[in-house]
Amino acid sequence: MPEQYNDNIHGTLPVTALEDCCFIDYLVSVTIPPTIKTIGDYAFQGCGLTTVSIPKSVEYIGRLAFSFCNMLKSIYVDNDNEYFSTDGRALFSQDKKKLYIYAERSGDSYEIPNGVSIIAFAAFSSTTLSTITIPSSVIDMDTAFLYCDCLQLKIIDKRNETYETDGRAIYNKTNKKITCYATASGNGYKIKNGTKILGSEAFECNRKIETIVLPDTLCTIEECAFRICWSLKSIFIPASVSSIAPNNTFLGCDSLSSIAIDDTNPYYSTDGHVIFNKNKSTLIFFAIPIKGRTYDVPSSVKTLESHSFCGSGFSNITLPDGLMKISDSAFLRSGLSSIKILSSVTYLGANAFKCNKSLFDFEYAGTISNFHSLLIRSNTTISAVFNGSSLKYVRCTDFNIAL
Repeated sequence: MPEQYNDNIHGTLPVTALEDCCFIDYLVSVTIPPTIKTIGDYAFQGCGLTTVSIPKSVEYIGRLAFSFCNMLKSIYVDNDNEYFSTDGRALFSQDKKKLYIYAERSGDSYEIPNGVSIIAFAAFSSTTLSTITIPSSVIDMDTAFLYCDCLQLKIIDKRNETYETDGRAIYNKTNKKITCYATASGNGYKIKNGTKILGSEAFECNRKIETIVLPDTLCTIEECAFRICWSLKSIFIPASVSSIAPNNTFLGCDSLSSIAIDDTNPYYSTDGHVIFNKNKSTLIFFAIPIKGRTYDVPSSVKTLESHSFCGSGFSNITLPDGLMKISDSAFLRSGLSSIKILSSVTYLGANAFKCNKSLFDFEYAGTISNFHSLLIRSNTTISAVFNGSSLKYVRCTDFNIAL
């Protein structure tokens, strides 16, 4: 990487920053020059780097800058760098209180140094680690172990006041949250009783888990909790659950064939495929993937929540007469080929039909003027609604609107 460049206007200037995503998936080796001060978010994500050397000049390293570098064995930092340090396997802040990233291929087991208090988001993503030991000093690591397919055992110092483990999952004792599960520790798991929160991404990308038993103390299921759990077969939601994040909670659960909710749950209901609010006036999200089939939204539904049919795989969905609101990104990447929007709809969100590459027929049961009024009320535009879709025009009762 050059230390300087000439822009033909200002003359020769030093190269001081790497932009976000600038080398994503491209490099197998790199020499970062001593002029670089900033390394942007995702700068080297997915690269085939085996070693990384951070020069003295670097002051800032962005989010996930070296994530998913699955050949990375070692990390070096110039001894004179005032912001970062390393033990050869992980990148730390200079005072070693924060661990930013671990070299994914640097060993099968790792003992995090005592004194580390914060472990960054996805710091251990995709590592080959089978065992990790966490010291008593750690107070923040809820999302540190995403996509760790080889991890079998988690050991936490019993003196740790924030976290505890049963060897398979990590729990935050402060807020009674399960934060992550050791992917390779088994295909079935019963979350311990007393747990109130199922944390964001706790089981995300776990391709081995088949059964998860939720405790009757559980109150909250956070975003992406089960996303891309390919082997998960069924789930039962107890009466205690009062909050389920709508965004991507069950997205990519391709083996999921059964979803049930306790009849006494006062907040949620289901028809076996879809999660609704209790009286079925709001469709929160579609959970059971059925490729190439149609779905009739119940007549009681007035609102489709954000991401409610994201990735659902339906080619055709029939909407009820009384539907009023289609929230932002409701049909994002849903696989739709055709749909009819009724004139009862008073809100059509941005990106509602984004990235529907197979969408060729969109009918609106109103005039062109009515449709434009709908967009104005929704504070959006026709291009925003259909961003990234293959649709050529919207059919209205009086004429077509070309996209």
